[in-house]
Parts: sequence; structure tokens; C-alpha cells
Amino acid sequence: GHYGRECKRFFGNNKALWEKWIYTFDQKIKLPAIAVHIPFDVNPEDALPAEAYEMALSRFIALHSERFVERVFSWPIDLYNVHTVIVAAEDAIRIAEGRGR
Repeated sequence: GHYGRECKRFFGNNKALWEKWIYTFDQKIKLPAIAVHIPFDVNPEDALPAEAYEMALSRFIALHSERFVERVFSWPIDLYNVHTVIVAAEDAIRIAEGRGR
């Protein structure tokens, strides 16, 4: 959306800005608005901390499963801890199953 495009324009590949605003948007429950624009096609030394990518994927699992699938297939797996994302997916499934009872 609009926020994501603006973040990408203003932040470029500035890791510190991306990291700050990823956490800020997450606290406001708005992370999916910018997550699709988080830089992922960067040199390994320019990548954000793995936690930032994991946080975005975790929010997609809970809120936008189709975007989760898109990100998993487009983001290189060396950007995040796969086990952490699997655990988040398992938690989301347990929560969803609990709501269905």
C-alpha cells in the first residue's frame, strides 16, 4: 500500500530506518502495510536482522496467508530462521483450530 511505497522511497536500503519502522508498524498492528516492501534483494551484509523478516512473516501467517506464501517463495531463506517461521505457523494453526471449536 501507500505506506510501504513511501517507506521504500524514504528509507531505500537504510537498515536502521527499516528496522525502526518495522517495529513501530508492528506495535500499531500495521506491519502488513509495509512488509511487502521490506528490502530482500540485497547483499547479505545489507540485509536487515533476521528478526525483522521473521516478524513480517509471522504477521502474514496470522493476517494474510496468501501474502505469507508469496513472501516465503520470494524472500531468500538465508534472511530468516526457517525454524522460527515454522513455529509461528504451527502456533497460528493451533490458534485457528481453537477458534473453530
